[in-house]
Amino acid sequence: MSTPPRTTQSPRALGDDQARRLLRSGLERALEHESATQVSIDRLTQEAGVARSTFYVYFEDKGDFVSTLAAEAHAEVIGSADYWMGLSAPITKDDVREAVERMVDAFRTHYAAFVAVQELAAADARVRERAAAFLDDASTTMTAHITRGLAEGFVRPGVDAGRVALWLTLLLERGLHTLILPADADETDDYVAALVDIVWKSIYAGAA
Repeated sequence: MSTPPRTTQSPRALGDDQARRLLRSGLERALEHESATQVSIDRLTQEAGVARSTFYVYFEDKGDFVSTLAAEAHAEVIGSADYWMGLSAPITKDDVREAVERMVDAFRTHYAAFVAVQELAAADARVRERAAAFLDDASTTMTAHITRGLAEGFVRPGVDAGRVALWLTLLLERGLHTLILPADADETDDYVAALVDIVWKSIYAGAA
């Protein structure tokens, strides 16, 4: 069971990065006991060990907070895919595993933001728009990678770049939420291995 920090710091005592880090940690602890829809600003700031006024220095409300966290999380996950998107021939299955593991690590680092987005998207348009933008960015990036691979010969001939990219993006997003987050280390390895097989057979197997 988590124990809230005992000290409460005012906005003046905190720098921007520290305040945001504390609030992110506060959300992680709060989500151990409540859903994101149930977590109040009071609970969030209590878990973070900061004054309620500190929250409002940076964020309008909970939806704004989650949207901001999501933007940061999405940027890091997209950044973690740079290795994958930069691969060139010859691509091996080990390359694909490395790419998938980097994405899984980035996702786990920001799991609280992703959980909150999933739970709040239906009720908050800003969160919903952020989630949609992430999927659009990820799909666009994957489409560009597959298109380049078709031209350079490291993607198997005949792959429909746009549709396959969209399917893989949706599969990755949903699978990370429902399979990876609750999994232990051994289960994670098994899920990663299965995902590598799916990606390999969908895109690269049979390339020239």
